[in-house]
Order: sequence, then structure tokens, then C-alpha cells
Amino acid sequence: MSTADRAPWTVRRAGTADIPALLALRRELFHSMGWHDESELAAMESACRRYFESAIPDGRFCGWVAEADDRLVATAGLVVREAPPTTRNPSGREGYVMNMFTRPEWRRRGMARALLRVVLDFLREQGITQVSLHATADGTPLYEQTGFTNSHEMRLWLGPGRRDD
Repeated sequence: MSTADRAPWTVRRAGTADIPALLALRRELFHSMGWHDESELAAMESACRRYFESAIPDGRFCGWVAEADDRLVATAGLVVREAPPTTRNPSGREGYVMNMFTRPEWRRRGMARALLRVVLDFLREQGITQVSLHATADGTPLYEQTGFTNSHEMRLWLGPGRRDD
């Protein structure tokens, strides 16, 4: 049995002191999705650092982390978007879950499920009734077990190049 199999872990809200670890986990997430161009990853990391430095303190980005062995091993992020209200979403506020990632050696211990539960509880407390996310193949079973369903949304990339991310 490895250390990771026995190690206790906790979930907590991420703060600005966690930015370096959040960036490392985000880089690992993108790498796991097939992004291997170091210059693109470095540019993304630099832009994310600036974003997190302002968005975490002012609440535009909410993050949670799972911590074990004195390091962050999993993360979940949330951005609340606002659009005109609809019949199903009279507040117009929608949660977008992102940055769901667990380091491979720490998977299958309930961390992602615990992080997702904390995010969904936070949304409920805020009165937000609609939530979406982009699911990887690895994450899809968890989201389906939680009640997420595929939607009919379409996407068009207007930036240079074309990547499905």
C-alpha cells in the first residue's frame, strides 16, 4: 500500500497563497487533455496568475482544494456568470465549474466527489440553480452520477487556430 493510499486529506477554500499550486494543477490538467506546447502552457499560466491574483480576492473565481501530505493534490474552481433571466433560471446567474483535477496518484479516494459537493453546496447557498461544466472522459461518470446531463449547446472558436478545449 502506498503512502497516498493511507494519507488523510482535507478539503478547504483556496486563497491567494495557493496560486502557485493552483497554477501547477491547472498546467497538469491541460497537459492531461493533450496540450503539450510549452510556450502555450507558459502563456496560459502567466495569464492565469494575473487572473487569480485579482479574481480570487474579489470573489470572481472561487476555488477549493484537497490537501494531503502538506500539498495540494486536487482542485475545483467556480465562476458565476450572469445573463438575462430565463424561465428556468429567473436569477440569470449560472455556475460554471472548472479546473476539476486530481493528480493521478491521488485518484479514486473521493476527492473529486467531495470537491464537487462543496461547489454545488456553495451554489445552492447562493441561490444559483443552474450549473454547467466541460467534462473530460475521466470526469464524465462522476458528473453523471451527480445528476449532470449533456446539453444541446454548440460552440464556435473565433480565435486563431482551432482547438477543442
